[in-house]
Amino acid sequence: MVQIDSRKLIFSRRSYWFTPPQDVSGCDVVSFFACQSDVTPAGFSRTESRTLLINLQQDESTLLQNMSKNCRYEINRASREGLTTQKNVNQQAFFDLYQDFVKAKQFSGDLDMYWHFVEQGTLYTCYWEGELIGGLLALQDEQHSRWILSGSKRLTTDDKTLSKVIGYGNRLLIWEAIKDAKAKGLEFFDLGGFYDGCDESNPEYRIARFKSEFGGAAVSQYKFSKTYSPLLKLAKQLKKSL
Repeated sequence: MVQIDSRKLIFSRRSYWFTPPQDVSGCDVVSFFACQSDVTPAGFSRTESRTLLINLQQDESTLLQNMSKNCRYEINRASREGLTTQKNVNQQAFFDLYQDFVKAKQFSGDLDMYWHFVEQGTLYTCYWEGELIGGLLALQDEQHSRWILSGSKRLTTDDKTLSKVIGYGNRLLIWEAIKDAKAKGLEFFDLGGFYDGCDESNPEYRIARFKSEFGGAAVSQYKFSKTYSPLLKLAKQLKKSL
């Protein structure tokens, strides 16, 4: 289980990962993420989503064999191109890179939670010719490692060679995170959500095809939330009515 306490405006938020929902005290709103059980306690809202889980109780050669041929090729190509990775370094440098990535992609990117995730998780960063080109942040407990966020210079460069190298690096980062989680004795690597629909116009379609290259099994997960603050409840009702 992972617990993260944060604030949004005047309200205190508490987030739990990888554990069933239950009532807690000392916060205005609580959320439980990546839950396997779909049983909804009284007063909680529930949202279902899909993700890909990789069983880490397999040897490395099997994990690689479960990947697509193209994925294995690009991981190997990353090594031939001289790409390297590091763990839990350059957190500020990656944050700066990730800010640019989020801005270029035009989404929130959980920037307000970045440092909370860094404190509780593991940051993997990738380099080419000494330059930071991307990174991946995974949140971990005693059993799980979950891909929480990632970013690269792919959207902020016009260099075609660099863009191709970044593609190799993205796959290398995930492979390094998988190997690291396995070395720690964790049971599952969670690819952090998965769109399993067929609508190619959906922005998640391309990302889902990329994630599926790593060979995980599609499963359902659940998010549970409960608001305790009367003021926050009222604010949510007003927002909904508007």
